[in-house]
Amino acid sequence: MNSWMAQQVAQQQQLRSLLPGEAPWLQQQRAWALERFSQMPLPTRKDEAWKHTPMHPLKKVHFEARPPSCLAMDLDDLHPFLGSWQEGNLLTFVNGRFTVQLSRLPLVPHGVYVGSLGAMLASQPEKVEPYLRIDPEKEMDPFQLLELAYLMDGAFIHLEEGFVMEQPLHLLYLNTPSHTPVLHPLHNLIVAERRSGAQIVEHHVSLSNTQHDLTLCQTDIHLHPGVIMDHGWVQQISHEGFHLAQCHVQQCSDSHFNSHAFAVGGALSRYRMHVNLKEEGTQCTLRGLYTGDGHRHVDMGTKVNHAFAHGQSSQLHKGMLCDHAHGVFDAMVKVHPHAAHTHATQRNDTLLLSEYAVVESQPQMEILADDVQCSHGATVGQLDEEALFYLQSRGIARMEAQNLLIEGFLEEVVGDITSPILKPWYAQCLQQTAPTHQGV
Repeated sequence: MNSWMAQQVAQQQQLRSLLPGEAPWLQQQRAWALERFSQMPLPTRKDEAWKHTPMHPLKKVHFEARPPSCLAMDLDDLHPFLGSWQEGNLLTFVNGRFTVQLSRLPLVPHGVYVGSLGAMLASQPEKVEPYLRIDPEKEMDPFQLLELAYLMDGAFIHLEEGFVMEQPLHLLYLNTPSHTPVLHPLHNLIVAERRSGAQIVEHHVSLSNTQHDLTLCQTDIHLHPGVIMDHGWVQQISHEGFHLAQCHVQQCSDSHFNSHAFAVGGALSRYRMHVNLKEEGTQCTLRGLYTGDGHRHVDMGTKVNHAFAHGQSSQLHKGMLCDHAHGVFDAMVKVHPHAAHTHATQRNDTLLLSEYAVVESQPQMEILADDVQCSHGATVGQLDEEALFYLQSRGIARMEAQNLLIEGFLEEVVGDITSPILKPWYAQCLQQTAPTHQGV
């Protein structure tokens, strides 16, 4: 065990008495996860899943895990992060802990529970146990194990059968400035019973752009038959910060899952979406966007598993990289032998705005069934000089013409968002944090 991992193990043991929940299964699972974490090395470039994302920068930083602390803020202080979403449902977490004074739920209907996972672990662990118990044989990376060793707090959302949350839910995660780098473990659990539905957005923000924090976030989503779920993930953390996140989705028959993922911050960020279409007639639509400038590294990937027939998946991910930024897109669609009549598409397009920017794109498909329609592809390119010349010939300045082409390139990712609240909010987030187009 290297010194970085030894520090994390020691800190978890020191804080163990402060972690929520005393259920035997929870204590045993935390101990099991910490033991496995201590026995695994950190990933290196020799590991296939991490060969394009170097993790050695983490070893240079000592991240300190901390007990809960107070924050002198009120709801008015959150206006810069809410934009057009000022009056809606809001659940706020500060440094990984639920903060009631910064949350409001005026539009949550009867039949929907929205609250803190940490509170549920402490008061009614039996309600979340079926979804949080881990198969000991399951393959996990060290960062998943470390987050499980804490299993501290996050959002818990439960939709009863037939209940639909008409208004979107904003899950806001704030990292506050600190003199020392801080570790933030987070775990979200979303359970939607039959024919229910919701629009939920995870939004990660740093209050300072010079923080070196490390966020470890896992979201588990369980969709029962007939559910329609829209899920968003927006990462706008400090350009000095580290963010490692995963989302695991289990879909039952006739459920629909739509996802929008935007990675626009962080010195090093990695987001993985795993979707298991485990019954017939399921559909998922995945849209994603990653941007980078300076020497930032951004890694985005998906894994879609078609286990039964008549499933549909559609993926479109785009990237825009400037300066010396490094991007990674890694995706796999697997169609199992019993998944006849599957329709799956997968595409990744990246725009390089500098001769030094690099992207590693690996769209892959494994087809084991007959009678399916599957396609995938990837493109990497620069701005079209002929299109720029055409626009300039119509009296448009070169800088404005460049911005028009870039906006057109990005528009395809947000173009199919139908919510009148979410679409302008997503556009505002991208406008605030995307790398500047100036000087392209």
